[in-house]
Amino acid sequence: MSLTYNLKFKRKLEKKQELKKLIENNDNKFFLISGLLSYNNGYINGSFENQMIELEFDEISEVSFDILKKDADSVLLRKSVLNMAHKIINEIYPDEDYYFDLNGDFIFEKRENGITKRNSKSDFYQGLD
Repeated sequence: MSLTYNLKFKRKLEKKQELKKLIENNDNKFFLISGLLSYNNGYINGSFENQMIELEFDEISEVSFDILKKDADSVLLRKSVLNMAHKIINEIYPDEDYYFDLNGDFIFEKRENGITKRNSKSDFYQGLD
């Protein structure tokens, strides 16, 4: 089974040169980063705080992190993915609401109406702070 972390945005975003450069300069050997992909009739679903979130949108955008080394140190892998995701959401798309998930099953973090919240029911952040 493949492991893919997804950074999903609630609307269609414009492709920015900063994201393209970030992806091109990625020398991380743990994962590949997709470009910004946009879809019509997109959805976001997953468990957050022991509740299922199921949202449908006319359009969404997402960036995926496809894990190459599943046997890598768990803390180092999660920290690397999270650092890259935070560069994208805080530096390139700082005003956009998003959901950060694993394979569309578990939502680890979300920003809604400008408020960022971590999933306290997940062990994803264990050892990262």
